[in-house]
Amino acid sequence: MGVAGDTKKLTEDILASYDLRVKEIRKLEKDTQSMLKEFQGEQKDMAEQLKKTFKQAEADRLKASGSLKNEIQAEQKNRNKAVADLLKELKTEREKMSANWQTLTAAMAKRRSGKPTMEAEVKVRPVEEAIEEETKEE
Repeated sequence: MGVAGDTKKLTEDILASYDLRVKEIRKLEKDTQSMLKEFQGEQKDMAEQLKKTFKQAEADRLKASGSLKNEIQAEQKNRNKAVADLLKELKTEREKMSANWQTLTAAMAKRRSGKPTMEAEVKVRPVEEAIEEETKEE
């Protein structure tokens, strides 16, 4: 065979190789398209699953935070009542102390004025006891 035969053989080999490469490339393209569709489907499924999971988690979070809020509000209401009670009690004590202080200042003012004050102590008892007591004292 000569150069012409070798060239013809080379041309045929090149064409066969080209057809084989095109066929392989098309197969790769088809496989790639199929793989991409599969990935997209998996991605959609995963996205839907995540949405459901996050939706449920958000609902649980809102429920928990709502009950926590209610607990905090109830605690605060109890604290407000306790503080109010401690205030009303403090007010009563303060009023009693004020009355005692006023009594003291009035008594001190009388003593400072120089006027003697007599306060008689009166015992209430039956007449017989009073007579017996006087008799014993004599």
